[in-house]
Amino acid sequence: ETNESIKDRLLMLQYILGGSEMKKNITERILLTATSLFAEIGFANVTIKQLAHAANINPAAISYYFGGKETLYQEVLRYQFSPAIQALQEVTNCRLSATEQLLAYAEAITTVQHKQPFLTSFWKYRLNHHAAIPNCFIINEYTVQLYQRIVSALSYGISQNEFLPDLELYPTAFVLLEMMHGRSIPVWILIEPGLSDSDTHKHTLQAVRHYLRGINRCVVTD
Repeated sequence: ETNESIKDRLLMLQYILGGSEMKKNITERILLTATSLFAEIGFANVTIKQLAHAANINPAAISYYFGGKETLYQEVLRYQFSPAIQALQEVTNCRLSATEQLLAYAEAITTVQHKQPFLTSFWKYRLNHHAAIPNCFIINEYTVQLYQRIVSALSYGISQNEFLPDLELYPTAFVLLEMMHGRSIPVWILIEPGLSDSDTHKHTLQAVRHYLRGINRCVVTD
């Protein structure tokens, strides 16, 4: 048995016998590192070796705590999208006009995005590389729930004469769904004074608000 394999076994024994605080620290370190790597270079391009090196841990620890790369990826997605699904549910429980509902959805999503800055990266990666990654049930659930809520709000708005009667329901819902996930062009390309990534929340809400002005029978107040 080589010195390297003995070292690996000793490290794994340390992980297994370590206290709950140590295990918590290790799993949090793995999750934080994996979140960053998966968001930056994509699921298909990340290896267990890369993850272990970036997190400064033994590769076997990833299998021990998460079972492998796919399971780890699912856990990362759960941490990213569960708060967004919860935020949508909280908005749905409120009694609002159609315009207020849509603005509230945009506010809820952008607030979560501010706390989870990689959420949109994972969402767009899923849409563009759906065949290259494992089943992402939570992203699918989140997307379907948001889309259905947008469609419902638009339909309600039309029925209440709040929106234009000839509004094309589903294309409009698609546009709003994409708008709520922010810009695709990074700010640094534009090199404009006063623009920063921290303004994404405000700019997204402003874009949704202006779009709703265009489909509303009356002006949406600021």
